[in-house]
Amino acid sequence: MPNAKIEIVYDPNKNKLRAKPVGHTGWIRFPKHLRVEGAEYVCDELREGKAGSWIAVGEIHEVSKRNSR
Repeated sequence: MPNAKIEIVYDPNKNKLRAKPVGHTGWIRFPKHLRVEGAEYVCDELREGKAGSWIAVGEIHEVSKRNSR
C-alpha cells in the first residue's frame, strides 16, 4: 500500500497508543517514539505482516499532531 496514511489511537484493551492504517483494519508496527494520540502520518509504504498486521516501510512524515497522552 503506497503512500499510506496512519493514525495514532489509544487502545483501551492494551492500555497503550497504537498505529492503525486509515481506511483499513489491523495494527501497524510503528516506531514508539512517534506515537502521539491523534497524530497522523504518511509513510512511503505499508507491507502486510503476520496475522493481519502491517509494517511501516520507508520515510515517515508527520501530517498533524493533536494532543499527547
